[in-house]
Order: sequence, then structure tokens, then C-alpha cells
Amino acid sequence: MAIGVALGGLVTGALVPFQAGEAATPISQVASLVDQRPVSGTYKVTYVDYGSNDSADLTNNECPARRHCPKFFYTLSQGRLSVKLNAYRISERMKKYDFYLLDVDSSVDKKKGTGGHGTASFKVAASQRGLIDVDDTRSVSKKATKCTSFPVSVGAGFYGASAAIGVGSIRYCAKSASFTMKQSGTAAAVYTATSLPKINALTTGRIVKVRAGTKPNFAVRVTYPADTCLKRRTKAPAKGQCSKFKNGSRSMVYRIGTSG
Repeated sequence: MAIGVALGGLVTGALVPFQAGEAATPISQVASLVDQRPVSGTYKVTYVDYGSNDSADLTNNECPARRHCPKFFYTLSQGRLSVKLNAYRISERMKKYDFYLLDVDSSVDKKKGTGGHGTASFKVAASQRGLIDVDDTRSVSKKATKCTSFPVSVGAGFYGASAAIGVGSIRYCAKSASFTMKQSGTAAAVYTATSLPKINALTTGRIVKVRAGTKPNFAVRVTYPADTCLKRRTKAPAKGQCSKFKNGSRSMVYRIGTSG
């Protein structure tokens, strides 16, 4: 991923969408990679979502003889959510403070099913020790009729900091896909991504200002759908489709340090 920095003004550089397995572009001119214990690589989980009762697909709404009508079933939304963390130290010549950037890249692939639903949340936080201030990626809520990339950036909202850093982009492939910031503050920022099958990639970032010499740790809690099919149809036309399921979700916490 390319990260552009303009010193002396709030100008965001060129941004490149995250691709699974793609290495981060070196940005040693303005920041240094400081991934360290606890170390995070790329975490991969599988989400499964059958929607809700309101989104069940009735196979034939106009069947004249109801006793011959097939029962409704729920469409499957399944895929792999890959989350990669990188931490950078931003080069700022200030004696009292240090600045660090957490970069969270996520991709959605290995998609199955015909459903377009599925919601995941991302809670991004930094350790409070030595923490002075934070700045998060801005809320993004864009819609497009075809695959389109939109930049995501964080501004340097700190006294004495000169950099404004673009931390990636989100790529939408349907009107229904969205990625919004639900809350932001010193403790944490929470983002929600909807219509996971329609999203290819998304990025979040957090810049922290800490007392000089402080080595902050970052944590990202990812909550994703984990539904369980309880009953499947055995007869056509809904053969194999889930006709009864249990709603569920799982959370994983990924951590990364900056002592490198």
C-alpha cells in the first residue's frame, strides 16, 4: 500500500487499494516500520451469515396451491476476512512527543453463496500509557453502481505535527456496501462494514501522539458473523439450502507493538 505524505500542509498523497498478500510500500522517508512484540501478521477468519427472518427468500410468492409451495430458505453469505496490521513511527523532530501510525488492512475473498448480507465491526484502540492525543481515519460512506475505490486519510490534528497521511482506500462493488465510523475517541474507534460479500478491501488507521520514548501497543477487535445452519432442505427447488439457522458472531483480538 502506498502512503503519501506532504510536509507543511494537509495534503494527501496517492493511495493504492490493498490486495491480499501485497507487501506494504516502503515509506522510510517519513516513517519507519516498527512491528514488534506482540507481533501481528495477517489474520484470516471465515464469516458465515444467513441473514435474518426479514431477509428470507420465499421461493415462490405467488404459488396458487399453498400446500405445494416450497418452504422459504435463507441465502448464504460466506467468505474469508483477512486482516493485516502494520505499525509505523512517524518522523517528527519534536523533543517532547513521538507519533505512531497503526495501519489496518482488510480484504474479503473466497466468497460463497448468493446472499449480499453480512456485517463486521472493527474496534481500534491504543494503550493509554503516555498517550496524549489520537486521530482516526475519517468516516466513509460511499455508494457506487460498479467497483470504485475511495481514498481514506487521517489528518495531522496535533499541535506541532506537520504530516497528513493517506492510509489506503476502500473498494466498493455494490450500492449496498458501506463502511462507517460509529464512534471515535481516545479510548477507541469503532467501524462497521456492511454487505461483506460486496466489499473487496477496506482500510483503517490510527495516529497516536505519545510522550517521547513511549512505545504504544495497538489492539484491533474484529467481530464477524458466525451463523449455524440447523436444518437444510432435502427436496428441490431449495435442496441443500438452509431453512432454519441460529444467529451467531465471533470476535478476535489482534495486537501489535512498536518496540522495534
